[in-house]
Amino acid sequence: MNPATKRAAALALLKKTGMRPTDYAPPLFRLAWRAGIAIPPPHFVAFWRLTLSAALYFGVLMFVFLSLLGFERTAFSTVLLLGSAAGGLLFGFAIGAHYAHGRRKYRLPAWDQIMSDGVGDSAGNRAGK
Repeated sequence: MNPATKRAAALALLKKTGMRPTDYAPPLFRLAWRAGIAIPPPHFVAFWRLTLSAALYFGVLMFVFLSLLGFERTAFSTVLLLGSAAGGLLFGFAIGAHYAHGRRKYRLPAWDQIMSDGVGDSAGNRAGK
């Protein structure tokens, strides 16, 4: 099945739930889709994969930002590294938990079930509040 078609069906399903478009199609995901990267919307990504990718993204950005502010020149370089890692993990866990909660709240199907057995065609059946 074409990933773009499957993603469009998933986005239609998410839209019918009434959640905000920025929640089910965040800017980084839209950028990845425009770049041709075939990833599902965040509500359909596995908890651990979403947690680790968000932790890595945030932890690296936090480390670079604090390094640019001059924190690496202090005696706290190890603290900077560990703090960035801890902050990244906390952020990643929060993001993963947010999308896992949304998946349960709206009773969304698994990614493999999108466009199979009619799921995604009549999105209102499974996405009740």
